[in-house]
Amino acid sequence: MRFKSPFTLFRKTLRSGKKVWYYYFYDEYNKRHQFSTGCTTKAQAEAVCMELYRSGTMIPTVQNPLALLSSRPFEKQFSTPVFREYTANWFIYDKCEYFQKKIEHGYNLTKTYAHQKRCELERYILPFWGEYHLEDFTEAKIETWVAWLRKEFKLSNTSINNVSWGLKIILGYAFKTGVTKTNYSEKVIILKYDSKTHGILSKADVEKMFAPENFSSVWNENKLHYTINFLASKTGLRIGEVQALRKENLFEDHLLINHGYVEKFGLQDTKNHKERTIPISQEIFEELQELSQAQTFGEFIFSKDKGKSPVSRAEIIRHLKLALENIGISKEEQKERFITFHSWRHYVNSYLMNSGVPKSIVQSIIGHVKDDSMTEHYTHVSLDEAKRVLEVM
Repeated sequence: MRFKSPFTLFRKTLRSGKKVWYYYFYDEYNKRHQFSTGCTTKAQAEAVCMELYRSGTMIPTVQNPLALLSSRPFEKQFSTPVFREYTANWFIYDKCEYFQKKIEHGYNLTKTYAHQKRCELERYILPFWGEYHLEDFTEAKIETWVAWLRKEFKLSNTSINNVSWGLKIILGYAFKTGVTKTNYSEKVIILKYDSKTHGILSKADVEKMFAPENFSSVWNENKLHYTINFLASKTGLRIGEVQALRKENLFEDHLLINHGYVEKFGLQDTKNHKERTIPISQEIFEELQELSQAQTFGEFIFSKDKGKSPVSRAEIIRHLKLALENIGISKEEQKERFITFHSWRHYVNSYLMNSGVPKSIVQSIIGHVKDDSMTEHYTHVSLDEAKRVLEVM
């Protein structure tokens, strides 16, 4: 059952021209009461009203209803900076002090990661917390913020956690550098993860997609996108790694994977910041060699402008979806089974593991990033060892 708000918010323009959010509600005698929140953003006004409601002080006993809320950013003289001012350069790659320190200490922080966290900050964090001071972070307000993320953006627990980690980083760094005396990052809650596992295509589905007699009906004789997906079904390459493939990465018996591609930034480091060698069959080599030779003006193998730039992510996804529909997997079923380009990684990983290929070799092919205990081991897997997968795939 959905919670019904006990108050109604509305915005008034004062004589000074300032726009402030007010609230009104009806008491037990059906009498209407109206007060100012003192807030200029709706998100903050909602937080104020929820705290008033919880504390039973929606009808204040003083002229200013917010005088009772001693933690309000607009009622106190604060020793800590306003959140919006403090985060002016946060997650901007070449301006963020936190990034500079991490890079100095040997961490790999990419422009892609910085861009993602900055977008989350601007969309999900600043609209709510922007006018608060750093010492205003309480568990109650954070709970209200989480509820706001669910209501306004329909975010899952996993998505909220991704945003929350950015907030925890900011508040934790403020404490570490002495900006705050309390580590407010500890008040940021992490929810139970509810991410959906990518679906895995069956072997029958895959065989149907790449059967020679189905080339026309499934791929509309589009050699470029057939080869992209055929390669992914044998190697588990990420979509950015496929886009990043250049002539210099192609060898007769293997691929050297040393970059990913992000359309906003171009070639980037791989996700685990390590290059890896992936064995390929003679069939795949010939397919890639044919495409490579057609790229006369640039180095990218999967390209529509003679190799100058890679085919777009959106186009790759679109052609995969069409191919899936052509083998009888409808858009609705794709969504229900959560089948995406990333599903190729799960397919290859599952198929190799179930075929008895040692975990270290599977990880050397896939390029895992989460199993740190195996990282050093799989970087030393030789090409001859890795070629065992060719006997299976």
